[in-house]
Amino acid sequence: MPRKPRIPMTPAALPRQAINLVVALPPAPPGIEFRAGFCDFPDPAMNRRPWPRDAQMLVHVEWAETPMNNGVNAFYIEGRRSHWLLWNRWLDDNSWTPRWRWTFAGHCPRKGIDRRCAAIHLLVAHWVAGEDAPGDDDHWINETDLLSVEEVRAIAREVRARLPQAGD
Repeated sequence: MPRKPRIPMTPAALPRQAINLVVALPPAPPGIEFRAGFCDFPDPAMNRRPWPRDAQMLVHVEWAETPMNNGVNAFYIEGRRSHWLLWNRWLDDNSWTPRWRWTFAGHCPRKGIDRRCAAIHLLVAHWVAGEDAPGDDDHWINETDLLSVEEVRAIAREVRARLPQAGD
């Protein structure tokens, strides 16, 4: 089972801040469709286990756009036989006991694409679909694993470039 994200609760637990390089994302392979947002599993048989067994964390991000609107999401990628699956593990704090919940977030074919490229383009597709999209650069990146802070910031820039701007 993938490990739970850690939420820093003290100043000593906060990740170190640093200056990050600006990086470019790898191009999407031609002919591969990245499906995200409100989509079904690529194969109904995959729905028998609607949570990952052996997924790798991409990034754990937090943001608060208002005091009443925030998000704590950790994104994971899992390779199954024919597809890469994107998962969102989010903190459900609407009960007495907060719990980490899994949500299926997207998929793409596995053939002809490596894990890192699939992770990048699935996360772009997920955020462009309007699911938990970062609105600006003020979001907090708690942890990274497969993706670096620089890559996550490049993904956020790509998403902002694809989303309609206010007033358009």
